[in-house]
Amino acid sequence: MALDIVVQLTNKVSVILVIAFLLSKIPIFKNVLLKKSLSTQDKFFLILIFSIFGIIGTYYGIPIKNAIANSSITGVVAGGLLGGAEVGIGTSLLVALYRLYMGGYVAPASALTTIAAGTLSGMLNPHFLKVRNKGVYGFVVALVCQIFLFLMILLLAKPFEAARELVGIIAFPMIAVNSFGVAIFISILDNIFKEQDKVGAFTAQLALDIANKTLPYLRHGLDFENAQKAVEIIYNMVDHVSAVAITRGELILSHIGTGVDHHCPRDKIMNRSTKRVLRTGEYTISQTREKIGCRIVNCQLMAAITIPLKMNEKIIGTLVLYKNTENSITSVDIQLALGLAQLFSTQLEISEADNKERLLEKAELRALQAQINPHFLFNALNTIVSFTRTDADIARKLLIHLGNYFRNSLQKVEDFIDLHTEIKNIQSYLAIEEARFGHKMKVSYHIEDNISCQLPPLIIQPIVENAVKHGLLPKKIGGTITIAARMEESGTLITITDDGVGMTLDKIKSLFHDRESHQSIGMRNVDKRLRGIYGEGSGLIVESEPQKGTRVTVRIPKEL
Repeated sequence: MALDIVVQLTNKVSVILVIAFLLSKIPIFKNVLLKKSLSTQDKFFLILIFSIFGIIGTYYGIPIKNAIANSSITGVVAGGLLGGAEVGIGTSLLVALYRLYMGGYVAPASALTTIAAGTLSGMLNPHFLKVRNKGVYGFVVALVCQIFLFLMILLLAKPFEAARELVGIIAFPMIAVNSFGVAIFISILDNIFKEQDKVGAFTAQLALDIANKTLPYLRHGLDFENAQKAVEIIYNMVDHVSAVAITRGELILSHIGTGVDHHCPRDKIMNRSTKRVLRTGEYTISQTREKIGCRIVNCQLMAAITIPLKMNEKIIGTLVLYKNTENSITSVDIQLALGLAQLFSTQLEISEADNKERLLEKAELRALQAQINPHFLFNALNTIVSFTRTDADIARKLLIHLGNYFRNSLQKVEDFIDLHTEIKNIQSYLAIEEARFGHKMKVSYHIEDNISCQLPPLIIQPIVENAVKHGLLPKKIGGTITIAARMEESGTLITITDDGVGMTLDKIKSLFHDRESHQSIGMRNVDKRLRGIYGEGSGLIVESEPQKGTRVTVRIPKEL
């Protein structure tokens, strides 16, 4: 007889499982089950659904000795584990009331156990959602609840002999079939979460791919041209959107796809939904044309998700994904739009930080120019004036050198110059310094003629000036500066060597970290610019030994 009950219960549970499978394909049920936070309406909806499963399990039960071998536990346990405490308790109360309505001497025990099962399952919901194998978890919970049911029947049902005989007949079939039934039921519905995880992974990868392609444009800031490139990339990579737009402030920066005839770049925003996002800072899902609120009555854009773009927590614009069908914005669209907006906002913040860094470097370079020019000009003019009394030819040559020096030093800081032009500038500078200090300073050049090298201005000049001021002049007998440059396979190697007073290792370190020292500002600026332009491995290499001299090496790669 037990085997016959197992077969009959299995058939009835199979019907419930088929209905569960069909239910798992219905979008409205999937969307509710996937929500991280259930509204009151969502909870009532889930209570109704799982109660129907519980009532079906009871209604189609097998009458045995004035009792019912049933599968009501399936809906109750599943409702609690998947929907939480309120759903579990609500479902169990409705199923328990129906069980009491069906009658029988074990009805009170069954109803009480049903409520306990719903309560227990609901309380276990937070832990259940974290476990990997949810089917096994459901099996164990159902097993415990079924064992508790038959203990309650033995305790509460009268007469005891009839209750014991009933338990002996239906206990094993119900425990086995219902436990496996709950496990399969939950596994079917768990596929909804697994599919969502797969969709989420695909969406995240798509967002990253789009961000990677838009990075070369957005790294230069959010303007009309860069925004147009970004929306073109999104439109071409996301098949299910009908239009894409980016706005900044009250202006449309770019729009591609449906509606481009009236949502024109450089025009003011036409949608109420976009204006609301700019005002509130919260993203908006508009599932109808009326919710979008376009001023053009016959606009073909029927649904949209609008996400704010932020820079340092300040709203600067929006990203909008449109569709041509009402109520077509899905969870996939929402995840994609949120991911893109977050990545775009991060890119824009990085762009702003990079721009500030570049402006700071230019400001430091201009400060360096301003520091060099007036000081050097004052000393050079004094030297030239002294030679006008003793040697007019030398004075005339020095004036030419001074003119060349200042003409070259006024080069725009963002321009690259030829190495030979830079060397000529250095020659003009050192010719004046040689005339000024006489026998204390000698200069030697070893520059290959066939060198073809472009480098930023004011790279060699601060190093040479540092060698003169802090290497040779403190030495009583002076010394020699040697400037050499040669081609290598990887680029150009430039060295500036002096046999002056040298410096300690601590002093070398301070050149790149002491922001207050006038000696270090030029060297630090040169090192920082080289690393910023050519990479971290292209900074200055300084080698020095006290009382023996210093050598500074600069490597300019062939290609950036």
